[in-house]
Amino acid sequence: MPLKIKRIIPKSLADLSGLKATDTIIEINNNPINDFIGLQFHTAEENLRFLIEDSQGKRREVFIKQDWSNELGIELEDYKVKKCVNNCVFCFIDQMPPNLRESLYVKDDDYLFSFVFGNYISLNNMNEKEFQRIIAERISPLYISVHATNPVLRKQMMRYKHDVDLMGRLRQLSDSGIGYHTQLVLIPELNDGEELIRSIDDLISDDLNTFSIGVVPVGLTKHRKNLSFLRKHTQEEAMQTIAIIDRFRKTSGFENIYASDEFYIKADLELPDRTYYNDFCQLENGIGMLRLTLDNWRRKKKGFISFLEQRSLLLVTGQLAAPYIKMIEEDINKLSNNNLASSFAVKNDFFGETVTVSGLITFTDIRSQLADSQLPEIIAFSSNMFNTDGFTLDGVKQSDLPAMLNRDVLIVDELWEEYTLLTNKQC
Repeated sequence: MPLKIKRIIPKSLADLSGLKATDTIIEINNNPINDFIGLQFHTAEENLRFLIEDSQGKRREVFIKQDWSNELGIELEDYKVKKCVNNCVFCFIDQMPPNLRESLYVKDDDYLFSFVFGNYISLNNMNEKEFQRIIAERISPLYISVHATNPVLRKQMMRYKHDVDLMGRLRQLSDSGIGYHTQLVLIPELNDGEELIRSIDDLISDDLNTFSIGVVPVGLTKHRKNLSFLRKHTQEEAMQTIAIIDRFRKTSGFENIYASDEFYIKADLELPDRTYYNDFCQLENGIGMLRLTLDNWRRKKKGFISFLEQRSLLLVTGQLAAPYIKMIEEDINKLSNNNLASSFAVKNDFFGETVTVSGLITFTDIRSQLADSQLPEIIAFSSNMFNTDGFTLDGVKQSDLPAMLNRDVLIVDELWEEYTLLTNKQC
């Protein structure tokens, strides 16, 4: 579809050329433009010829010569994301309670979001024309949800209606120089064990351009009424999963295979050191996050303790990271020569106790569980508890927390790279 312009930035190249917010972009240099990636890709040249249609349906040509010192200045209407056609037995959205923000229920499966934001896609809703566009515009790397390379098992898990030749599609992308990161969401007694071995063996094949493989456990909430029965991994199963991955890393020559932090915690094993994660290419999948947090803390701790100025601090976290946040608490108390810090692991009543990550904690649970506690001067929260607009899952705004808690609030980057103090104006 042609691309509608939402806004032209004043004094930009587009503004000076006569483009208007009511215009629609049909082509750039004879290339049809359908979305923000197409605009970005085809405006990389110096000389641009726009075919434009105005609000009355009249077409005209607009020529822009870029000088690379001034912005082009075109803002587009909101992009309509490509939706998922799967009905996965483990879909987290199906396990969410009602009445949350509408955006939380959107099942996107969009290759452009995969490229730009690192969202994992299934490839199950794509046609040949879209594949050819990926190849022509070098949309790489992608992030692909594999789960199983066994086609019968994958269809059983993801419950798509038509047959999909996943391995054929991966080879098609690979032959054209398109690379991809992959993930396997493991379900006990379904795609782990021998099926995990098969999937990894297929994905590291020499004829594929697989950049990495991330292996993560299935996420289960308490809101699974009328859904398929699934269970979490046992400690022994977690250890077996890590053993399979370690064996491939040692014997195959392909080291970019990673078990998630959750598997190490479930197996009661120490986290690998930094070298295990190479360039942390699966960080957005939660793989290596705890290791990087601890390493960053070691670099930042002296400055952070100085920043506290002997003020007391409560570190709020989820159950998963609690032992590692406890290490940070102990470091603060030792280096400050004072018991400044304490930590509190929130039990997830909202989603259920099997959900242990801090990114899925609601403020409702935090407030109810801290209500009877003697709170210190500063309460610290991880940044991953909030979306890009600064809201918790249950709609509490980050900037409102100091007044609601009657305390200063510290928002700490989830990898401990930076932190921001929000002051309680009532004090």
